[in-house]
Amino acid sequence: MMRRPIVFAAVAGLLLFGLAAIPARGNSLTVYRLDPPSGWVELPPVNPYATAVGEGPLQGWSNAGSVSWPVRATATFEPDIEKAELTVDFIPVSRDIRPNEARLFIAPLGQRLEWRVVITVRNPNDVAMRDVRVRDEFGPAFRVTLAGRPHGDARIEGGDPRGSLRLQADLVWDIGDLAPGEAARAEVTAVTGRDGHGNQQFSREGIYSIDTGARLTYTIAGKPQIRNAASGSVIARKRADALRGDGTPFDVTPAPIAGEAAGGESPVVPVGPLVAGGGLQVGGASIVRDSGEASGGVGTRDISRTDPRLIVTAAAKTPNIAEDAGQFVVPCGEYAEWEVTVSISCTADSRLRRWQVGLEFGPELWVEEVPGSRDIVAHPDPGTGPPVEIARDPASGKFKVTWNSSWSGVLPFGASGQFKLKVYTAEPSGYESPGTFTFCDNMTLSYETVSESGTVALSPPILIQAEGGHANVSLGATRLDWRVRKGGTYAALATEMSFTGTGKLAIQFDGFADLARLDGGAATIATWYGFGDDLGAVESSGWIAACDLNLDANSRGPIRLDPTTPALLRMWSKITVGEEDSSCEYEDVGVVTFIASNN
Repeated sequence: MMRRPIVFAAVAGLLLFGLAAIPARGNSLTVYRLDPPSGWVELPPVNPYATAVGEGPLQGWSNAGSVSWPVRATATFEPDIEKAELTVDFIPVSRDIRPNEARLFIAPLGQRLEWRVVITVRNPNDVAMRDVRVRDEFGPAFRVTLAGRPHGDARIEGGDPRGSLRLQADLVWDIGDLAPGEAARAEVTAVTGRDGHGNQQFSREGIYSIDTGARLTYTIAGKPQIRNAASGSVIARKRADALRGDGTPFDVTPAPIAGEAAGGESPVVPVGPLVAGGGLQVGGASIVRDSGEASGGVGTRDISRTDPRLIVTAAAKTPNIAEDAGQFVVPCGEYAEWEVTVSISCTADSRLRRWQVGLEFGPELWVEEVPGSRDIVAHPDPGTGPPVEIARDPASGKFKVTWNSSWSGVLPFGASGQFKLKVYTAEPSGYESPGTFTFCDNMTLSYETVSESGTVALSPPILIQAEGGHANVSLGATRLDWRVRKGGTYAALATEMSFTGTGKLAIQFDGFADLARLDGGAATIATWYGFGDDLGAVESSGWIAACDLNLDANSRGPIRLDPTTPALLRMWSKITVGEEDSSCEYEDVGVVTFIASNN
């Protein structure tokens, strides 16, 4: 099997104790928190617990063979504020600002509002912190200035000091070195500016980010380190006292700020029972366990050639057949089966004295009449009509089918007749190589009435496109950023995978594990993955520990591919964050391999 590694951006998780604010980039994801009495509870976008953001959609194509894509997860925790290297405090100055949480506020519309943002950097280590730097981005709704003279070199880059333009402002603070036990402090004043029409912010109800979260970088013992703080957010309302101050959902329409979304209800997610029997369903992708034999319940895709007097309809019976642009598409190397219905009707002014139906099938196929399918609907003498003759042409190898009544009879005006054929690939392995093949052609009806005779010819021929196994793989996100401010168990839809193509697709996982400390410590963050349309389906099928995802038993597939109808696979992530987890960077890297094949 050919393997062609293709590397792209990683799935990442950023978890920190602090404000659960929505980052400025990426798509906000719905986060669920496990409440043991109730089950999974959906959290609003702004909440005191956690948020998650997915970004980096990707798409790739693979012929028969495989592609391997790496997946990365990272985590940062700051559970002990006294020992944390970086803390950010948002202090409201204006009396009309109502604190809801430490970094979440409720404020009225159309007023000048002011906060004092205090950033503190500490060195709780036994050795010096070198090249210490803090950077923070403030939202365009605010005019930002430095207050006082902090230690080191602090400056505001960008923004508009007068507050008349909506420009993002960055705080850049170069501290230098901090000795063990030493601390540095900087203060920033953030005041609401004016919108593009000159109106005082906030001009309409919504959720606004004060900043995107301060980022501390430094080196210690020669190793670079990164710490992140949670950001501040404001819920702007016409009446600030109309909001509840207990962290429950807010009835808010979000302002059009990148990456931010409206709050909503917090429903408890029902967990349904495991459905017994039938094929295994993973996401929206049907997992096939058989060898492709015909299934009587499958086969709604069909192609027809029609005339008022003659109709030929071919319906797919095996699930590996697709219809695309008026022709059938089948994978090479697989058995395929159809049911063909041939119908005639007498629309002439007088009865048909003689008639003959003819059609031909490609030499790669085999044709049989479906027993009991022949029928003449006529009044007053219904019946089965003449026999269907099927013969193989020794020269061309094509099957010729004839329904000939010239010896017997009559089809009264308004009467109709039909028969059905079972058509299947002559070889169990189907078409051996890619190409375009004839399914059915030369579809004709010759007839004679008292006053006339004629021939109906249906066109164009029905064709088959045999293709080698290939897959078009699309991932909705390749990066997952968590922000967690309170301990607990959380889940989110990490990514939605979509597949089209021909043949079958298998998915394998390698290198997945719990998030491990980057500094070499023994502590880890428990991580699980699951597959299903929703959390109820995941709970029913069971979560998979990250390390067990690498086992062959937890591979996904084979997934039957269709060139036009995508198969979906939804991959969920679950983490458990303990209040005892220490302040540290965590990371894990895994690899997902997609394998396309003909069988």
